[in-house]
Amino acid sequence: MKRSRPLLLVVPSLQEAWDNAIAPWFDQVLPGTWQRELPALVVVPTRGQANDLKARLIAKGCSHLGLRFVTPSSLRALLALDDATPAAEPEHLRLLLAIAASEMEDQPDESEALAAKAVARAPALLLRALDRLETAGWKFQELGLPSFAPVVQRFNELLRQCGFVLHGETDRKRLQQAARVREFSHVLITGFDGAHWAEWFLLRAAVELAENATVVLEEPRENFSDVDLCWIGSWEEVCGEAQRAPRATTALGDSLFSEMEMRGGAETTKRFDFLIGTNFSEQAEAIARQCVRYLANEKCTRLGVIFPGSGALPRLVASSLERLEIPHNDGLGHIVPGIFESAEWQAWIELQRAPRLNSFLRFLNALPDPAVVSPKISQQVFEKILRESYKEVLLDD
Repeated sequence: MKRSRPLLLVVPSLQEAWDNAIAPWFDQVLPGTWQRELPALVVVPTRGQANDLKARLIAKGCSHLGLRFVTPSSLRALLALDDATPAAEPEHLRLLLAIAASEMEDQPDESEALAAKAVARAPALLLRALDRLETAGWKFQELGLPSFAPVVQRFNELLRQCGFVLHGETDRKRLQQAARVREFSHVLITGFDGAHWAEWFLLRAAVELAENATVVLEEPRENFSDVDLCWIGSWEEVCGEAQRAPRATTALGDSLFSEMEMRGGAETTKRFDFLIGTNFSEQAEAIARQCVRYLANEKCTRLGVIFPGSGALPRLVASSLERLEIPHNDGLGHIVPGIFESAEWQAWIELQRAPRLNSFLRFLNALPDPAVVSPKISQQVFEKILRESYKEVLLDD
């Protein structure tokens, strides 16, 4: 089927995005999705946004059979199924960069040696910078950082030996090859903004691989930056001039109540409760009781509690909800560490660098099952024997 020109929509708010862009797209695409030969795709930045869209569809009584919801990482994995180049996992790249830095720690130039030691301790920072440079099409030499040049050069050699490439280079090559084939019937891209420049070529490739593509962007607010304008302008170069959805009839201000409402002339349709506590314990108890009042309302199907950050208050609220036997999602999302980022691997590396008793004991404590070393002796007894033997035989240098 001939590819149609991508459609770019700019909306004032998230609610406008659902009402005027996303919901109509679902109404148009969903009825025949399961019958089409090519799948339809919805691309969002996070799994939470995908779950929200699914919940909205379920609330409307719509089935999303045949529709795939993906994030950039899962989209990259989906497109890599037919890629002959081996996928480079982040932990593999960090390991190669750490190896390259370790080989350069004995450089005669002091600045190069210090730079190599810094990279060996924390390779993720330099790796992220290299990936961003590759995505932007820049070369590391253009930055003018000669101290890191030997490490980067050795790292590139190791990449070629292993047949690996950075994600930025993979996305750029995939975009160049995307115009030859069609892998999706419809693609909807929503939720992305100027903070997602690292995914630019990946999203472009998804658009090129689709017979019909729709990109929904949120219009920058009053505190917009040049990055947001550049993000929308770049999409307009690909899709043509953006079509703007109609704005809401009532503009939202920075006040919870209008002047008329504060004068008592009209009753607000929303209810705001202000809770005050002298310490974290009182605040947590007030939040928990407010949650109980909200949950008592039969119309309350989902309740969210937003905190400014991690700390004592969210932990106390979680404890109060647990004491009241209220099921809740008590946890923070973290990326699962790779095989080369596990505690036992890091302890093993430290043991190789400094083969001493304390390093060996830290390695034993990091093992998931310490019984693999000595199944008949407990860890405490084994450690006691080692320390006594160390005092009698070894010399502490």
